[in-house]
Amino acid sequence: MTDPGRRRAERLDFRDLGIPPGPEHPCPYLEDRVARERAFGLSDCPQGLYKHLMDYGWRRSGRIVYKPACVNCSACVPIRVPVNDFKPSRIHRRITRQNEAIETTVDSPKASDEKFDLFVRYQKARHTGDMCTQRDQFEQFLYESPVASVELEFRLDGKLIGASIVDRDGDALSAVYTWFEPDLSDRSIGTWAILRSIGFAKECEIPYYYMGYFIEDCRKMNYKIAFKPFELGDSEGEWKKEANG
Repeated sequence: MTDPGRRRAERLDFRDLGIPPGPEHPCPYLEDRVARERAFGLSDCPQGLYKHLMDYGWRRSGRIVYKPACVNCSACVPIRVPVNDFKPSRIHRRITRQNEAIETTVDSPKASDEKFDLFVRYQKARHTGDMCTQRDQFEQFLYESPVASVELEFRLDGKLIGASIVDRDGDALSAVYTWFEPDLSDRSIGTWAILRSIGFAKECEIPYYYMGYFIEDCRKMNYKIAFKPFELGDSEGEWKKEANG
């Protein structure tokens, strides 16, 4: 039987879905640039449909699905890792050895005070600290989802030190957001979370791990191309393995 999400996908033009771009605002990734997005709300998503959306550059935040629609700029490029081809680097192997004592559990996403407190500490240490400062904002951002999501939880000696939300749809596992204990920066928990997510995808025989967007001129995005090989998507929903991947 044909996947209903696939049948619906065949009838849609995913490049813009006929949605007009929103207003311009300062770009959060590249200085002195403005950005804008197409966006729509999604309360439910048939199996496989979100994967098609991601192939055309759409991502979600809570129940909002969005895509960059910047004037004269196409710097945001979808990036994914073919799971079975992934080869951990020397640094990845070192991080894995360093974090062998971390216990990882995978379950349905469940918000808690413990996770919210960690999120607030992470935001204040790593970012501006003004993102999702209220518990309801935190839950809307990370725990309301129109697609099937799972949560990887990381504990060291029983203490929560990190969490990662990922979406599972069709043949794709997609990173949503990861936050972790800022005092443990020497453990590279962010990289560890990606390695564990790729490992989870392999265990579940999910062939692709989607990492969101890569922006060549944004140093904060450089960590994504360390997971090799990787593929970059184009505006027509096609993927190409990069030579340096």
